[in-house]
This record gives sequence, structure tokens and C-alpha cells, in this order.
Amino acid sequence: MGAKSMDTRTRLLRVGALAFLEAPGLDPLRGMTLSDIAERAGVSRSTAYRHFDSKEAYLADVSRFLVGDAALFDTESAHVTRASNQARELPLLDGLLHVATADIEALSLTDVWAAMEAFVVGFLRMRTDLHDVAVDGYVEVDRLTYSWYAPVLHAAGRLPRRPLTTEDVGVLMQALVEGAGIRETVQAMVFQRPIGTSGPAGLYAYGVAALLAAVTRTEDDDRNLHQYLEDVFSS
Repeated sequence: MGAKSMDTRTRLLRVGALAFLEAPGLDPLRGMTLSDIAERAGVSRSTAYRHFDSKEAYLADVSRFLVGDAALFDTESAHVTRASNQARELPLLDGLLHVATADIEALSLTDVWAAMEAFVVGFLRMRTDLHDVAVDGYVEVDRLTYSWYAPVLHAAGRLPRRPLTTEDVGVLMQALVEGAGIRETVQAMVFQRPIGTSGPAGLYAYGVAALLAAVTRTEDDDRNLHQYLEDVFSS
């Protein structure tokens, strides 16, 4: 996304988000004032203060932005949403693989994904006062992640398997993509490289499909998660 297409608040927040790439595990904003942040964002100091009352208020909003603001993932979301819409016309497995492939591809479309990882893995350990902010943000990200797969699952009549809820499934899906994202920074394409001869789907996509096969059910399947797994592993 170009700077001119962003609203001013998002431009300011992206400055703080990307700063976490400069000093992973530390507080990259410690030596910066709101004036410095405004300069990096290409706006005036007075404009920055219209959006944020103080540096601490700015940091709290950067935290929300990094783990729960849809603007952070707008490029990724658009890419995966297109895939989700296309997947409704495909058989269930093909549809899930299509969405998951787009999901892992989308990691390369946003320049702040690595910043989110640096923030969560490093900075939050020092700032426990921001944990509640991060938790609230994760709730929104979990919902966003599940929303990409929900249309495909619902079209096939699949529901969360008891005792799981849609929120639980979203948590699992988000944990899977975050883990894949961290690994890909070390070993590029390990999850995206196609496996088998069934198309472009890679290890991540099949992992998503396998997980969803276990944690969702058809309406006539009344087994809970434990019962389902017992049946799978005893057969």
C-alpha cells in the first residue's frame, strides 16, 4: 500500500510497527518522540498529537495495530478473501487447500508481518502492561483468520466439533499460520513448496486441511473431539 493511499493514523502507526524490525526484542520507540514519528510518517507534529495524546497512548495503539488492526492485514486479507470466494465453487478439500495456499502466500505481501512477530515474541515479554491490549487484538485476528475458511466449511455443512467453538478454531488456525510465518523467516518456502502431484498446495495447506478435518464435523456426526480422535487412532 502506498503512503498516499493510507489514512494519516495508519501511516503513523506503521512507523511504530516497522520500528520493531530495527531492534527486535527491544523497545525501538524508547528514544523517539512523537515529533520523530511524525517526521518519519511525513506529517506534522501537530497532526500526530491530534491522533495521540501522548507517546504512551501511541505505543498502546501501535500494540493494538500490530495484533488486531485490520489495516495491518489489508493486503493479506484482500488476497485471501479472493481465494475464499473462489473456493466456494470447489470441492471441500480443494477449496480448503486453495484458501490455505493463499493464506501462506499472503505472508510475503505485507511488510509488517515480521514486525508483528518481533513485537509478540520479544517486546511483550518486557511490557506485561500491554498484554490485555494484545489479547484483545488477537481476538480480532483469530476472527479474521477463521472468516476466510468459514464460507468453504459452511458450504459443506461443517461445524466446529464439540466442545470447540468457532473462536477456538480461529485460535488454532492463527497459531498455525504464525508458527509457519516464523519458520519461513529461517527456511524460506518450506511450507509453500508443493507436495505430491495434486497441484500447488504445500505442507502448510495440507496441515490446515488436516486440522480442519479433525476440529470440524458434519451435522450428523455427533462425536466430540476426543471421541473422534479415539476412533481415528484406534482404526
